[in-house]
Amino acid sequence: MNRTSHFLLAAQVSKLGKFKSVPNGNYNLDLCYAADRQFAALQLFQFKQLDYEPVTDVFFLEGQEAATILSLFL
Repeated sequence: MNRTSHFLLAAQVSKLGKFKSVPNGNYNLDLCYAADRQFAALQLFQFKQLDYEPVTDVFFLEGQEAATILSLFL
């Protein structure tokens, strides 16, 4: 990710703030990350017909991009 793209991503993330967890939502985000927050893997699922079905492929993020996205959740 180039410096300009990172700046734009960070600006958008700062506008969103932290995501909130709710007990009865129908979406589930699986999130795995490294302790140093320089790597993350994310996949979104939706609850349908008594099961969670994938909505997205697995996204892999590294470096500052991972740290920026993780700041939304941690």
